[in-house]
Amino acid sequence: MSRIVIIVMAIISALGMAGCGLYQLKTEEEQPLEYTVVSEDNLPEMLKTMIEERKQTPFQLSYLEEDSLYMVQGYGEKETGGYDITVGKCVLAEESIHVECNLTGPVDPKKEEAVKSYPYIVLKTERREEPVIFD
Repeated sequence: MSRIVIIVMAIISALGMAGCGLYQLKTEEEQPLEYTVVSEDNLPEMLKTMIEERKQTPFQLSYLEEDSLYMVQGYGEKETGGYDITVGKCVLAEESIHVECNLTGPVDPKKEEAVKSYPYIVLKTERREEPVIFD
């Protein structure tokens, strides 16, 4: 009976270590992508139009043009300005591009002018064919 317990414990330990190894392998496969944040003035006209059509509600889109890939995260209509968007990650992993952006609100909304805003961010990288996933 004690021999069975030892075998079961060994199997559980082996499975536990294999699981940890797989997790580490997955994170090592992420490759950071170089990107630049693009201002509205430097966007292709077609992309500006696409953003304008979608800006009322939260959206994500990717846009290919010649040798560039643009990735856009929009947060919809806000009652004030003063929002900030940061990029958490932009990586190539598992045959797709993963982008994570974070929106932070105004520090003191009462100090912000009550003018509607439509915060969004545009990341530009070299042209790639992998699908873009917004996390």
